[in-house]
Amino acid sequence: HMLRTGSGHLVVISSITGKFGFPMRTAYSASKHALQGYFEALRAELVNDNIPVTIILPGRINTNISKNARTADGQSYNRMDEGQSRGMHVDKCAALIVKDIKKNKKELLVGQKELLMF
Repeated sequence: HMLRTGSGHLVVISSITGKFGFPMRTAYSASKHALQGYFEALRAELVNDNIPVTIILPGRINTNISKNARTADGQSYNRMDEGQSRGMHVDKCAALIVKDIKKNKKELLVGQKELLMF
């Protein structure tokens, strides 16, 4: 539909680990690196079709994702990771994301102190 109409906007939520890996997050980092490469290439393919691609790279955002995670045996993790509990409030994160989507930004790093690594 986007190609047919010559408009649209793809927005992908990746992770700060799409830029560099973190210890103990090997598979997660690999999957986010793959997203990064795929959507950077897709952005280049769509440049003449008026379809921008924005990749969102959140750091630590205070959500329930760690509480909803599963352990190796499939049990509920049911705990908030310490780093995540101190992360950016999800409402602030969402507002920043919407603001930069409207500006057609190619990429957005969202977070707090963890962004000092860039």
